[in-house]
Amino acid sequence: MSSDFKTELWEIWLVYFLYTVFIACLVQLVILPYILPQLHYGQGLMKNCDWTSFHSQAVEMSNKIKAEGWSALVLRSDYEHQSISGILSVVYALTIQKPWAFIPVNAFLHASSEVLLILIMEILTGSRKKAFLSSLPFMFFPSSALWYAQIHKDGFFIAGTYLHFYGFLLLIPIIYKKITLKNIFAGLACVYLGAFLVWLIRPYGIQIMLAVTGIVAAIILAIFITVKTCNRKIPWIRFGKLIICFFVISYILYSFASGGNFFAKPLQKQTNYAGRQNQDKANTPVSEMAMINSNLNSLETEYFQSSMCLGERIRKIINTKLAFLNQIRYGSATSGGKTLLDADIKFNNFGEYVKYLPRHLQIIFLAPFPNMWFEQGSENTSGLMRFFSAIEMSITYFFLLFFPFAVWQLRKKIEAWVLLVMAGGTLLFYGYSIVNIGTLYRFRYGFIAIFISCGLFGFIQFVELLRNKGLRKFLSAHN
Repeated sequence: MSSDFKTELWEIWLVYFLYTVFIACLVQLVILPYILPQLHYGQGLMKNCDWTSFHSQAVEMSNKIKAEGWSALVLRSDYEHQSISGILSVVYALTIQKPWAFIPVNAFLHASSEVLLILIMEILTGSRKKAFLSSLPFMFFPSSALWYAQIHKDGFFIAGTYLHFYGFLLLIPIIYKKITLKNIFAGLACVYLGAFLVWLIRPYGIQIMLAVTGIVAAIILAIFITVKTCNRKIPWIRFGKLIICFFVISYILYSFASGGNFFAKPLQKQTNYAGRQNQDKANTPVSEMAMINSNLNSLETEYFQSSMCLGERIRKIINTKLAFLNQIRYGSATSGGKTLLDADIKFNNFGEYVKYLPRHLQIIFLAPFPNMWFEQGSENTSGLMRFFSAIEMSITYFFLLFFPFAVWQLRKKIEAWVLLVMAGGTLLFYGYSIVNIGTLYRFRYGFIAIFISCGLFGFIQFVELLRNKGLRKFLSAHN
């Protein structure tokens, strides 16, 4: 632990856990029923949102578990329900069929994600105190209550993503110093557990993890070759260990991406929960993801069985997966809502993705834009969400101004570059497939929080610089 901050991590976790429980109970038991009853669906849940379906599905499955035993449990079925319903049904079967029974699980995930972000930022900054301060927006942005005070997948997804990132950062020092086998196994364990949580909640996210891992591995290889070219002495054995770790990580991710239906029923027509028999499954996100995963697996089988040359195989895989991104984008564009941006934009080849990149970066980092903050939404709940997003985006804009300064301060930390490539690359892929800003706002929360934390760190460094040296001295030193 850094000497500049004496509070133990478990103490931080406990305070954040209790804070999250308090806010969630306040929302479910007081604010929605008594202060905002027009938004209240019942049972402490907001109207017109996915969590009402998750709750209904979980109630029915927990009743089935009580009647037939635990063999009736299905954590994920591609046509029936999403895994969050299966996880919720376990809680309901063990406790009571009320959404507030899930609050401790959500609080555990949110507090753990916050502590993981502190650990990640500490690796970058070398200071527990600055890491703690930099991570505060993640905990206190009110939009995060959408998953820890309700029922959604984002708590699991963010915790899994941060575990994955943290595991990577634990392994990177192999290239420039000796680290113990304990740290190596700890890093791989974090990667595995993080991949499991992502696979459990959003299995298509594993495909993106694989792509980003390949990009990071290529960057590390390029850095190593550059350093060796400059006659820097880095033992080949360290680089070899890192490459082995990348192979292990890739194998972990590929095992989840290519199969891993450990807790899922086969893809076949089954009785639908919560009265969904007549719903057109081809238009649901669940069946869409099942179709995409099935097509990707078929593509990978073709890759290994084909007689095409390696370059042609790689080109075909890239183009096909980009086409699937475009397919998901089309599904997002036809989902309705009043917060669609560039819904008419389609991509037919890699070049069109590249041409759209400047506009894409603008959307994934800066949307919703100020002109969208106070527009009328498609649901009654949208007005409240837009109000909170206006506050959060104002803070985000401010701290992102200091992000370039943070990058300059961290420019010699290879861990910083790896983290930013992983977070930015993953956000880039998700952003291409989502045109609904409300959905993107929730999906990107864990990723953009890293950039906000870096920007806040840059702000702290800038203030310290002005206080310690003075602006004139700083300017004269850089002229």
